[in-house]
Amino acid sequence: MLAIAAVITAGFGNGKDFYEYVAKDTMNRVIGKSVDIAPIPFEHMYFMSINDFDLLTGGIALGEIDLIQILEHAVKSDKLPESKKFDFGQHVYDKYPKTQPPRWLVDESECIFERCLLRLNEKS
Repeated sequence: MLAIAAVITAGFGNGKDFYEYVAKDTMNRVIGKSVDIAPIPFEHMYFMSINDFDLLTGGIALGEIDLIQILEHAVKSDKLPESKKFDFGQHVYDKYPKTQPPRWLVDESECIFERCLLRLNEKS
């Protein structure tokens, strides 16, 4: 069974990057206190932006993205420096290059943009 964790935040890459560059001391203290719990390997942890999360879940909802396949692809790609990605959206586009942002998100963005234009025109 492939155990993977995803955290919605600013994109930090995977858990190994987070461990190495951000929180090594803190993580060592946390892991040291929970010896009876098998942690998820750092290579199987992903930090993704809300945009990457929307891209992922939108593709899953439309049946365009297979969750297990994209997670396995990400773990495999990140093992080698030449295929490693900085953010999860890069993994999505690498595995599923025709993926588009979710329609509801595009529609909402366009609506917000149009309201901004209307307000700017009112002030002119």
